[in-house]
Amino acid sequence: CNAEVTRIKAASADALEQLVTCENNIAQWQSEIEALQEKIRQEGVKMEKLAAVAVEAQRAKLDELAHEGIQHYSDGLAVQKRVERLTSEKEMLQRKLVSIRNQY
Repeated sequence: CNAEVTRIKAASADALEQLVTCENNIAQWQSEIEALQEKIRQEGVKMEKLAAVAVEAQRAKLDELAHEGIQHYSDGLAVQKRVERLTSEKEMLQRKLVSIRNQY
């Protein structure tokens, strides 16, 4: 009977010890999970900031390219007007030349 009581006490003590170990493991893992969740949150914030920077950089480059395109278009219009004016002047000079030749 004494041996049985000793065996039961030992089994109970062993079970309690294992229970404490389980509780400690769970507490440790929960702490690790919380730390990892915080890291995930921080990475999410970092990712959002980087995405915003990437979008802003692309927008700035697109704005720059659009401005350059508009400038080239504007320059092209100015050149076109000058070409038209020079063409008109050339035609007028050719008519004058023909007129002068016809007079002499």
